[in-house]
Amino acid sequence: MVKVLLSGDVGGNWDALHARVEKLHTSAHGPFDVVLCAGFSDVSANAIRAWPLPVYVLGGLGDQPKNTSTNLHVVSENSVHTISGLHVAFLADPEAVQSFRSALTAQPVDLLITTDYPQGFDQLVSVEQIPSSLQRSIAEAVEMAVPRYHIAATHGLFYQRLPYVTTHGATRRVTRFIGLGQVGVSPDKDKKWMHALNLDVFSSSASVEIPAGTTQSPFEATKRLRQDAIAFQPRKRPGLSAEKAQQLMQQSSQGSKQHSFYDHTQHARLPNRQECWFCLSTPTVEMHLISQCTLRDGSIGNEAYLAIPKGPIVPDHALIVPIQHTASMTTISAAARAEVNQFKAALTAYVYMEAFHNEGTKYKVDFTPLPDGAEIEASEYLLVECPSPPTRLLHTVHGKHYMQFGRDAVAALLNMPRRGNWKRTTSLSSILVSVFAVCLLCQAVLFRNIFSAVADLQHDDDHRAHLRSVAAAATWSDLVEAGIDNSTSHSTRASSQNTTEPTGPSGSASKSIDALLPFNSNASVSLASVVEPTTTSNYAPLSSAAASPSSSLHPWTVADVSFDRVMDADTRGVFVSKFASAPRGIVMCMHTRMVPMGVSLIQELRALGNIDPVQVFYCLPNELSSTDVTLLTGLGNVEVVDLCSVLVTSRVFADHGVASRFQNFWLKPLALVFSPFPNVLLVDVDTIFLHDPALLWTSSPVVDTGTLFFHDRVLDFSQFLNQDVGPDDGQTFIQVFFDTFPYAAVNLTRPAAISDTMRRSMVWNKHTAHEQDSSVVLIDKTRAGPHVLETLWYLVTVKRFQDQITFSWGDKEAFWLAFELAGIPYAFSPWNCGVVSLPDDAALHPTTLCGSLAQYWPDLNKNDVFFVNGNAVVNVYRLGDGRHTDWAARAASLVAAIPKLVTPRHTRHPTSQNRQGLDQTCLLGEGATDIPPAFQDIAERRIRRGQAIEDRAAKNDSMWVNTVHDLGQLHTLKLVRQRC
Repeated sequence: MVKVLLSGDVGGNWDALHARVEKLHTSAHGPFDVVLCAGFSDVSANAIRAWPLPVYVLGGLGDQPKNTSTNLHVVSENSVHTISGLHVAFLADPEAVQSFRSALTAQPVDLLITTDYPQGFDQLVSVEQIPSSLQRSIAEAVEMAVPRYHIAATHGLFYQRLPYVTTHGATRRVTRFIGLGQVGVSPDKDKKWMHALNLDVFSSSASVEIPAGTTQSPFEATKRLRQDAIAFQPRKRPGLSAEKAQQLMQQSSQGSKQHSFYDHTQHARLPNRQECWFCLSTPTVEMHLISQCTLRDGSIGNEAYLAIPKGPIVPDHALIVPIQHTASMTTISAAARAEVNQFKAALTAYVYMEAFHNEGTKYKVDFTPLPDGAEIEASEYLLVECPSPPTRLLHTVHGKHYMQFGRDAVAALLNMPRRGNWKRTTSLSSILVSVFAVCLLCQAVLFRNIFSAVADLQHDDDHRAHLRSVAAAATWSDLVEAGIDNSTSHSTRASSQNTTEPTGPSGSASKSIDALLPFNSNASVSLASVVEPTTTSNYAPLSSAAASPSSSLHPWTVADVSFDRVMDADTRGVFVSKFASAPRGIVMCMHTRMVPMGVSLIQELRALGNIDPVQVFYCLPNELSSTDVTLLTGLGNVEVVDLCSVLVTSRVFADHGVASRFQNFWLKPLALVFSPFPNVLLVDVDTIFLHDPALLWTSSPVVDTGTLFFHDRVLDFSQFLNQDVGPDDGQTFIQVFFDTFPYAAVNLTRPAAISDTMRRSMVWNKHTAHEQDSSVVLIDKTRAGPHVLETLWYLVTVKRFQDQITFSWGDKEAFWLAFELAGIPYAFSPWNCGVVSLPDDAALHPTTLCGSLAQYWPDLNKNDVFFVNGNAVVNVYRLGDGRHTDWAARAASLVAAIPKLVTPRHTRHPTSQNRQGLDQTCLLGEGATDIPPAFQDIAERRIRRGQAIEDRAAKNDSMWVNTVHDLGQLHTLKLVRQRC
């Protein structure tokens, strides 16, 4: 047994530390073997004195002695020491994480000593006292070391986190985190600065005991959110009111976690755990809600338990609750997921529903499992699972999430609409009931009527009554008939599926979601089925002419699919472009909320003298209305194409459920491949050009290689291409990617070596998670050749569904990766990206700007800003709350906030400065200079044109009514699109 004293920040209070150590060492609790000091210690203030036992402190880098003759040891380098049989790791330099990795050995780490708390340590618990500006590098060190104890200081308080478990190789390790106060500052218990431990020397053969209340590793939870991403598709909130636009920009400049102009994963801090009724470790847990029914060794297992809701809908309403305090099924461990599924198997006659909300409190299964073999993407969603026939309905929520929709639907189906509000069902008699009673039988067709009815709603206040009427009016057979025989026909629906009619409640036939939910051209988001993945090759043709249901996960499981077929899709009578003979053109992808920016961009291009033809692509009729199409084509020399419907009709995609997975930015690579232009300028509609983009075709990168890509920010974190994929060898995802890519699938042979462009890149050298900003992409497809285009198509339609780690947010990296994999030369701009200013940047940090991306001329002899990727600058339209929006006020606030500064032109280099709480959007210390005056005029014109479109729409709502539903908060937006 090794007896250890732990201390917080010593600072200069050596006398207080010495007195306390001597007292404890000679007390009945002693003697102790070692003192370990976390936090900051001013060794220069220490007088020469004798210490009765070894004392280890963290010191500065290189300017302090390694040890003294007084038994005081100063650790100034990242290292691991063996002390009384314990392996103690010291992180003296948090910025040098790689040196820390090198210092680690095969021996497990008993204690890790750091100066500060790690970023993300509070992901699964509630900690209000600790500042949010913590260091990611310390979190990385913790993930590398997986210590038994992690000791930190700096924040002047005493804090012990609940233990957490980490899977490390084939073993599981439990880590306890302790934060200590400052030496001698206060005797208060909440500022305790010394702590004692009795530790056994760790034996690798000993079994690991997981104590009660242990959570999942907060760092694994954070990592899972990054990897799943839809990886985390960047959250698109339903917009702010006009008067809050200025506030949004100010919050972003101050590093707000909730609002940022750069799309990145956001983690909401969880509410106080004491508010959670279902956390077993909190004083407020209501034990009478927990079922005592037996599941193997009892209803409270190692990872989950069965409980009765505080407000049950029916007496046999049950909840399956993971013991760890987590937000969704996507963040729990494999063991917890397996145990949830054990409970689910015991309740097979129930309807399972799952709703995941990013800002939710504690995740629970409210009749809710995840499907085996298919991960739910980490965006907000509702999942409904019905047992007979086995059916799953998945709805991805893109706007404000009405979390009670599933409960309201079930209550309406049971003809008990008042129980949609759980507070009306909380009597003691309704709570203390048996969990296992009469089974609730369900058919997916019942929910088909509920979901399709949503599209007809006009007001939030109506939806409960409407759901009630749908459920009350239908018998079982009526609903089956309504769901199958009387469903509305849509011209864009894929060819009929081979399905079998159910015979009643006990029918076992399984229907795909398209058979039950015909594609709804009025719906804002289509529902896609969640099914088990097929074992058939994703790319090889299938012998059957019918699409496999698994095509919703793997879009290439359709008949006779080849890349030649994709390229020939527009020559087989499905679609013929009016620009088929144009040598070059501009390609944009758009949905309805982008229309004002898209229209103003095309108008501005013409004002800059650009005469190139423009193709606007969208994915399925719910992305653009017929009025949107009319508005865009009326601009002249513009063609609008529903690419997804073309590919479904051509049988390149199996059905609309498959096609819907390519909405938004995922459509961009497909549009580039499908466009008839040999030379494509792919442009995001929020791009603000200061010059005619046709000039880019004469730039050196395009002349030399036929390509031009622009750099994204250097983002110094381990994610996407820079994600660590091996705990021992330090390889990142991009380095493994080229070794494991299936070259034969795209008719390639593996290149002998990576290109010099790749070898010099920041991402290859582990300095950034992103390499490319895809707001503007130029590609000469003739020079690129079919191998590049086929590889690009494969990356987006196959590879992104196969890999557990996605290579980017959306389309960002797909373009240059296709060239690198095919061994075809490509070129980036020689300059790093800049950013424009936010309103308060100059006052708060004059050499650091935090706004939207800016890109310079891609030639060495020109020093002008060429464009700004400025959604936050010019986008007057956000999905609102259904009420009239004061577009003039919104526009005025944007005009007032038009950036006036831009980062000076500079080359790309690693980020070396501590962010000190600033967001990843900020370019630290790169300086600021005046943005060209023309930018102010162009940006204001773009804003005013967008305002004019929306303002005229608001004054004449009889032309077009677009009913929008986001499954929950239902909005009817009466908007008109008319030519500006």
